[in-house]
Order: sequence, then C-alpha cells, then structure tokens
Amino acid sequence: MNNPSRRRLKITSRAAIVAAAFGLALASRADTPAPPYRGKATIAFPFVAASTQCPAGSYDFESDGIKVTLRSTDPKGTTVIMLVVTRLGRHDKDKGAELVFDKVGDRMKLSEIWPSEQDGYLVLVSPEAHGHRVVGGSSPHD
Repeated sequence: MNNPSRRRLKITSRAAIVAAAFGLALASRADTPAPPYRGKATIAFPFVAASTQCPAGSYDFESDGIKVTLRSTDPKGTTVIMLVVTRLGRHDKDKGAELVFDKVGDRMKLSEIWPSEQDGYLVLVSPEAHGHRVVGGSSPHD
C-alpha cells in the first residue's frame, strides 16, 4: 500500500540529514582564528564590563577571539569575562589600542576593544540611545 504520509516523512528525513551534514561541514571548516591579544589600559572613571561594576584603575586585557578577559591589576580587583559578540572591521588607520565605552545616562559601559592595528571586538550591544567615550588610541575623546 502506498502511504503518502510515509513518503513525505522520508523526504523530510532526507532533507534533515542533508541540512545537518551541511551544518556540520560549515562548523568544522578550518577558519583562521583571530590572533590573541593582550593589552593594558588605565581607565580614569568607573565603568561596567558585562554586568560587573568596575572601579577606575589599571586593567589587563586578553582575548582569544571568542572572549575577552579583563583583569584589574589590583590584587583584590575584579576579573570579568566578556563574550565577543562579533568582530568589527577597522575603520581608521589608528595604530594605538582603543577602548570604546557607551555612555548611557551617567553610566559608562565597555562596548568595544580595538587592539593595535587589528580589527576590534564588540563585547556589548546598547540598544538605547547613547554616546561614546574613547580611551587610548591617537585621539581619545568624549
């Protein structure tokens, strides 16, 4: 007996297998990982990194392309791990590292990290209206 619902199930199953194989092929392709990044910054104001309130001070940054780790140089200071939302294409010829903070009301939120002469890391999306404050680089500004 020819059952149309069984035939449709087989087609759907084949399509699912092809889609899964395609997804695995994309996931396993050999992309060149982002070069590791290590940097230092002195931030003269309190700010938020991820959801952690951080005091003004000196910080070390390290990225492996998937996450950015922020460590206070104060032995009792905070360590914050921020996931990289996406890479940002370099839009200028600035050779110095920059940190970009979103100014939301009276709060400063770390949103972008730009290593020297490399593409940047977006670590926070602020959907509300906001300004920027740039620390580092050749032309820091509010």
